[in-house]
Amino acid sequence: MAAHRFVNLRADGSPVHLFDDKKKKIREVIWGDFLKVKKDLGDGWLEIDWAARSPTKRRTLYIRKEDTVARRPLEIIFVDVGQGDGAVLISPETGSDERIVVIDAGEGGNMRAFLAARFQTYRGFDFAAAVMTHPDSDHYLGFKDIFADPGIGFGTVYHNGLVERPVSGTWEKLGGKPVKENGASVAYIGDLATDYATIKTIFGNVGPTHLFPQVMKAALGNPKIQDICMLSAQHATIEDDTAWMPGFAPSDDRGYTIRVLAPIVEEGPDGTPALRQLGSYNETKNGHSVILRLQYGKFSVLFGGDLNEGAEKFLLQHYTGIADNKFPKPGTPAYDDMVTKARDTFRSDIMKSCHHGSEKVTDAFLDAVNPAAFIISSGDEEGHIHPRPDLLGRLGRFGRGGAPVLLSTELQRSSRAMENKDSVDALLAGIDKLAAGTLSQDKVAEADWDHFSLPFDRAREMLDGLLDWRAVSPWDFRKGLGYQLRGQDDYQDVFQLRRFAMGKHKDWKPYVAHILGFDHKLIEDYYSKLEELEDKKAIAQTVQAELGGSVDDLSKIEGILLLKQKDADKKQQLLDAFDFREQDKDQTEKLVEGINSRVAELNARRYSLNQARRKIVASLEEDQILFKPDQAEKLFIEVGILFSGQIKKDFSQLIAFNRTITEERRGYLQEERSEVEAELKTVADELDDLGKRRSGVLGFLSSTDVFAKYKQVTDDLVTLRADIAAFEKQRGFLRRLQELRAEIRALTEACVHLQSKIESNVESQNTDKASLFSVIRVYFSEIVEEVLAHKALLSVSSNANGHLEFRAEILDEKGKATSADLGHTYRKLLCIAFDLAVLRAHLQDRFPHFVYHDGVFESLDDRKKANLLKVIREYSELGVQSVITLIDSDMPPRVEAKVPVFAPDEIVLTLHDEGDEGRLFRMKAW
Repeated sequence: MAAHRFVNLRADGSPVHLFDDKKKKIREVIWGDFLKVKKDLGDGWLEIDWAARSPTKRRTLYIRKEDTVARRPLEIIFVDVGQGDGAVLISPETGSDERIVVIDAGEGGNMRAFLAARFQTYRGFDFAAAVMTHPDSDHYLGFKDIFADPGIGFGTVYHNGLVERPVSGTWEKLGGKPVKENGASVAYIGDLATDYATIKTIFGNVGPTHLFPQVMKAALGNPKIQDICMLSAQHATIEDDTAWMPGFAPSDDRGYTIRVLAPIVEEGPDGTPALRQLGSYNETKNGHSVILRLQYGKFSVLFGGDLNEGAEKFLLQHYTGIADNKFPKPGTPAYDDMVTKARDTFRSDIMKSCHHGSEKVTDAFLDAVNPAAFIISSGDEEGHIHPRPDLLGRLGRFGRGGAPVLLSTELQRSSRAMENKDSVDALLAGIDKLAAGTLSQDKVAEADWDHFSLPFDRAREMLDGLLDWRAVSPWDFRKGLGYQLRGQDDYQDVFQLRRFAMGKHKDWKPYVAHILGFDHKLIEDYYSKLEELEDKKAIAQTVQAELGGSVDDLSKIEGILLLKQKDADKKQQLLDAFDFREQDKDQTEKLVEGINSRVAELNARRYSLNQARRKIVASLEEDQILFKPDQAEKLFIEVGILFSGQIKKDFSQLIAFNRTITEERRGYLQEERSEVEAELKTVADELDDLGKRRSGVLGFLSSTDVFAKYKQVTDDLVTLRADIAAFEKQRGFLRRLQELRAEIRALTEACVHLQSKIESNVESQNTDKASLFSVIRVYFSEIVEEVLAHKALLSVSSNANGHLEFRAEILDEKGKATSADLGHTYRKLLCIAFDLAVLRAHLQDRFPHFVYHDGVFESLDDRKKANLLKVIREYSELGVQSVITLIDSDMPPRVEAKVPVFAPDEIVLTLHDEGDEGRLFRMKAW
């Protein structure tokens, strides 16, 4: 009986469960789940050692043996990462043969959470590979926390060769704008990061200001990540002119393979490997996604990355041998022939749809892949509107069979198919109608609109003017709206809303400072200068890396250039005059003064080293202890010496001590011998090289062949000019580095100056009792004290780095900060108090006068609920309109038994599940 088995797939597709006593279902398990078998009970049941989340929290459960298999299936899990891509491939093997590959990780923490839930209880986190298909944050950013965890390892981290450097701009991030040869129609990006050393040079010392560099820095800092390199159709394992992912080629004999189809590396204008420009910056980095095709028996899967129209056309032409600018027109024999040929490469049973279901794909590529099922990975809390409706119809047209399967991580999350099959069927039917163009939609007549078909920016400006919230200027109404609409996720921090959680300080701190009465312009200027400073430092690091370990003294470079230029001019004059007597003289001087003197020095050094080696060898041979305690003890007994045993012991200890010292000395001598022999080899090599050079010089002097001398001088001149070009390039780098250092000094001084101004502004607002901030902090403390019977402190200070620190704390009776605000309930109260205090302080300004708080009374006891409701009503009387939501169980206590807590005119909407009237906006159920 094997110690491990796996959950089987039932023929009828019905769910499989674990039981606690062979009768009561405890939890559902899915096909491929790992099972640790404790015992085969012999009655058709297996006893399982189950750990759902933690390896230390295990329990004994039971499963029918017929619902298990001994062999692991091939698993491909398309993880719900929200907007973005994330997939996990688990090979159909067990133990040390098992291979796990993570292909993209989305933008948030979903992938990391999935890996923990799936693997920590039975195998740990040593994975075969991670693949970042291209540098878009919704594909790579989820890897940041994964790579930063030293407990999670990958054999290799692969990327597509285009890495975003820590600099500003677009093409500059990839190393510079695409370059094309004169008259060519295609431009190329040649600065590819192909290996670990290049990645370390670029990202080894990056700062905290850019996303992609932070991910790469985390990978470099993880001791369990063995390699980071480019994966392409040319940077792969090549067998039979086909590119395979290393470790997954046919010769690895695993029963399955992973082919690398893209990116396609070509020869750039300078003859180095390069990737062609495929349109805009984003189109190019997306279009060069790493494209993989898994083959397992007759089953195949294509991972489509973020390919777009330009990339798909290029791949179709590349794999079918069609020249650039010759893409055939649809409906022509050439087009049909291209699709037929392309199917040999791309046709797959399942396709991870390109770019989250974007409509910017080609019919030809969809037709070439011709899958039976499409996987669309997208999110429902973003503005991309993926998958696009027109794409859904095209997928149905070009998929295999009469009804190809469409699976979307967004729909799967939103519809919860396992819980309400009827609702999902209705939803899918609606999608079918929409794809076919038969779904009816109610429309508002154009005449009923005040403004019709306005561009988005114009509509936003118009709404901003109608609201006239000039007190939040220079921001528009959308910036501050988040602080008037607090959902549950916005109670995590009083000042930093959820939508700013992944952003930079400059995205929210200036606005918060402004509504609290501080000088936001100083803070904006500071962050702008700081960002510019970090960019300049990153560029300086890149320039310094280009210099490598070469000379970094500009004065020395200028001197070397002067001397080499004089030598070049002199040799050019010799060539022009066809007179080599001066060259003969120079060669003689070089021979006498240079080579011979160096040979003499090296011979003297070799003699000295040989003498030292002989002494060391002699010392190693002499280290012998001839005194033998056993023979001495026998002699002592024969002559009648008392305490002979003690004397022997003392001698033995002395010998042991001597041996210890001797062994240590031998170690030092052997180490010194190795160093001497290494230096002797170096000296011998240099003497050999000098001998060859001496022969060459003598050959030149003795030669009567003028043309041979002409060739020799010409070669010397070419070498000199190459050296001059290299030093001139180095001089350019150094001048740029000097400029950057000057700019960095100026920006640093500007940041320090702004820090000083910010500190002065903060101090003045804190000390002025009539300042807007002082007013807000008084209101804030009053609200908290009214609800909790504790004072609270709102504070703003500037830290050592010049950043504003905002704090909201609950105080004890002695006025000291407590940890009470760390709990969710009290932190939510602080958020509510902050919002109300800010609104009250701005009542006389053109500022929002309303606030929405979700679940306002959750987790509060009755006394605090009553106190908070009292505050909300008082603020409503002042002119602050509170909109709150609550459920029946969170209702504050009644003041009088027969009087409801809320009067009918205070209730905007009552929601319930007793009919459509109780639904939000009266929306009908699916």
